[in-house]
Amino acid sequence: MKESKKHECSLPDSPEASMKFRCVDCGAEFEWASDCVYGFPCVENPHDFSPDRESCTPAEIAFWEDAKQRWDAGEGDVRGARCETVQMGEATAHVTRTSWGIGANSWEGWEQITEEEIEEIL
Repeated sequence: MKESKKHECSLPDSPEASMKFRCVDCGAEFEWASDCVYGFPCVENPHDFSPDRESCTPAEIAFWEDAKQRWDAGEGDVRGARCETVQMGEATAHVTRTSWGIGANSWEGWEQITEEEIEEIL
């Protein structure tokens, strides 16, 4: 692989599933990947999250539904509560909060393949 220069690789906008791409400028290799993870929201776009309706409160589901509409209207940060600091006497606790509840996070996009991963494939 060529020594990479400081630039941003121009990746295709709409790749095929399991597509690989090599940047002609620096030789960096990328692979299209998708994943789904269960847990607290770890995505910014509410359309990439699906709340677990058996575990979430009606208020969390309503906040998520509203977040999708606000996202579509162009609002940037629609996640709401993320973390809260609670003082309990002399102790301080950091509590994870989520306005969308818990559920499935979907992600897809380009991931750069490292030289070690390329060597494992070969």
